[in-house]
Amino acid sequence: MIKKSYSELSLPLYLYLTNPVFLVEHNLGLAEQKIWNAMLLFAHDSLLTEEYHKISFATLMTISGTKKQTDIPKNLRKIKKRRSQGQWEIRCYFEDIKISQNAVSYKYPKHIRHLGFHRHIYEIKKKLLAVSFGSKYTYLLYEFCLYWHFFGYLTIVSVSALKCYLNVTSAKYNNVKSFIDTVLIKSIHDINELTSLTVTFKPIKEAGQIVALGVVVKNSDALVITNEELTRLVLLNLAFFRTFILFKEVLKESTFSIDTHIAPIEKEFIMKLISEVKQ
Repeated sequence: MIKKSYSELSLPLYLYLTNPVFLVEHNLGLAEQKIWNAMLLFAHDSLLTEEYHKISFATLMTISGTKKQTDIPKNLRKIKKRRSQGQWEIRCYFEDIKISQNAVSYKYPKHIRHLGFHRHIYEIKKKLLAVSFGSKYTYLLYEFCLYWHFFGYLTIVSVSALKCYLNVTSAKYNNVKSFIDTVLIKSIHDINELTSLTVTFKPIKEAGQIVALGVVVKNSDALVITNEELTRLVLLNLAFFRTFILFKEVLKESTFSIDTHIAPIEKEFIMKLISEVKQ
């Protein structure tokens, strides 16, 4: 039974539940990831009212903390090249992106427009851009831990799921001990030193092998959200996932409804789960 449970934890769907905001494969580099977050932050106020957003390279450099303006178009071209890649075969990063001489215009997929508009997601993106890490793994783990604490109902992540989230692909990290010693411990040390988070983890073994991690995240500057708001955000994310990604349905946004894609028993389960955890 435990083996089956850990096997399920490694599924891509669990990655979605682990990061219940954007289903993206984190195959961007550190600079590219910061630029993508900065563009979302810039577009936040008009996500639901404007299809296209335009930002100058100078402004994008300031928001993302990029040191040289010439790096902006270079990294944008990398993002554009990767935007349609991935096992889900969706435009994870942008629906459309047009790079000019000194600015970029871009359009987001439906699920990012709706989920990215949420005020708490906006605050999380601000936190991500307010700190400087030297490692992509640390940056992504910080994001992971922010969401982990914010949603609050997750306690265990499989090693394979976490490595996938962090886009750890090097063969030298196939050994779990190497991954923990070289990537995880160093990243957690930097997060604990430089942010409001305190992160701890406990290895979970199966047949003598570390297969999962029990993760605890405390936040001295936590975002405040009601159980009702959190429940709606989780259900909204799940509904968008099923509609536009899993089933690839073509729907008008004006007719989209959580009730159409989430069964009453699922709603009840999520509401009960969140209320129990948040007590």
